[in-house]
Amino acid sequence: MHVAIRVDASRAIGVGHVMRCLALADELRRRSAEVIFICRAHVGNLCELISDQGFQIACLAERCDGGAPRSANSLQPSPSNESEGIPAQTAVSWRDGSEDAEQTANVIRRRGDVDWLVVDHYALDARWESALRPVTRRIMVIDDLADRAHDCDLLLDQNLYPDMENRYRRLVPEGCRLYVGPRFALLRAEFAGAACVPRARSDVVRRVLVCFGGVDVGNATLKALLALEATGCVGFRVDVVIGATNPHRGELERYCDLRPQLRIHVQPGNLAQLMSAADLAIGGGGVTTWERCAVGLPAIVWPIARNQRDVIDAAAEYGALHAPEPSAVESVDQLSRHIAALLGSPALRRLISTRAASLCDGRGTRRIADALIPAAVRLRPAGSEDCEAIFQLRNDPNTRCVSHDPEPIPYERHCVWFHESLRNRARILLIAEQEGAKIGVLRYDIEETVALLSIYLAPWLHGRGLGSGMLQAGETWMREHHGDVKLFRAVVLERNTRSKALFEGDGFLRKQSVYEKALKP
Repeated sequence: MHVAIRVDASRAIGVGHVMRCLALADELRRRSAEVIFICRAHVGNLCELISDQGFQIACLAERCDGGAPRSANSLQPSPSNESEGIPAQTAVSWRDGSEDAEQTANVIRRRGDVDWLVVDHYALDARWESALRPVTRRIMVIDDLADRAHDCDLLLDQNLYPDMENRYRRLVPEGCRLYVGPRFALLRAEFAGAACVPRARSDVVRRVLVCFGGVDVGNATLKALLALEATGCVGFRVDVVIGATNPHRGELERYCDLRPQLRIHVQPGNLAQLMSAADLAIGGGGVTTWERCAVGLPAIVWPIARNQRDVIDAAAEYGALHAPEPSAVESVDQLSRHIAALLGSPALRRLISTRAASLCDGRGTRRIADALIPAAVRLRPAGSEDCEAIFQLRNDPNTRCVSHDPEPIPYERHCVWFHESLRNRARILLIAEQEGAKIGVLRYDIEETVALLSIYLAPWLHGRGLGSGMLQAGETWMREHHGDVKLFRAVVLERNTRSKALFEGDGFLRKQSVYEKALKP
């Protein structure tokens, strides 16, 4: 498996895009994928960090034109008026996007076409992605804005928004698989481990974590430290986390050196451990929101980039963090009162911790890696011992709600159907297994050269790419055992959007509510 990742970091963009892509790349590498990063050498890039972590990297020139003065519409986003981050709408001329697409394609061609191209960049859209189609089999987009069209096979938005399922419906092709919400957040593996061992936090705050991401142009870190000091509270340790490219690093290091209870950590490799040890966090939005949730860390949070506002508001409404009103973070005195209130409210901190942990379990990276590289699916003919397992799958409410007959199935009726199916030579009933566990059922009803296909996957495994693995394994099985079948046909209800996306993503052609796929000789 060969994967290319197009992503940038800079003082204007921040480092969050690269960090989440590194988390995904680590997981893909553990599954034997070969990963190459393609990054532009902006000021504040992380090319060296990517290389130090053992990944191939192609560094493009800072500007598409190879060094001419940057215009207002250059691919490099201009800093917003906020302390950090790019504007919600990034002005980019297609001339620059076209040049970037050509340069990216050239890098990929030199190494051979890739199986997946992952793009995490607010300045690139469907035109760029379409231009890369000739050098990749599939395209994955990571986005947070839902402000432009994409030409992709899979889209990830790991943030929390109202009506998440419908944000991209008109912005992606109909067969695109959507992975939305914090359960798919791209976090490093240690956060999944930390989430598995939740810590019961004391009513007494002994450690506070201050972290505003990798760049923090506006120095919200120092404001938080001044507000903490203004509370007058003593007796706890403060861990201050900053990125290596933080422009205020020297000032913050001097501030912390003068205060023995403060310890500064620059680009630490043990952030999950620091978060697990803390009783309260103060920070911004971005990926650290979901890192804190994964370990159930209560936090007081405010946005340091415009595109963080909606996510923070949604998480605050859910109860997963405390977000002061914008006016309350304008002065140190006002901010200190909010911090003091949370320091003195153990019941509120416990509630926030519980709500936060329910949003994100730290396993999102594994789920996305499963979608890109599904574990091998094995098929075998069903036997009499599978009657109960198939009944549970067929009768599950999540399966029935998209079936032609949504009513509950009596077990006695199922048994009659099942044993008749085993005796029916025109019906092929296959059990799908992964690593020894039953995960779903494939049924083929054969009539001459056409096989009517039905599939049910265990509902708790939806969203991991296993349905596609089952279809591909079924196609191989049918070629080997029923070579006279030349066409697969599946009838899908209009409301069954998951199955529609599954069949379209696997190459089936839609004819009203019927999907067909001709087998190639």
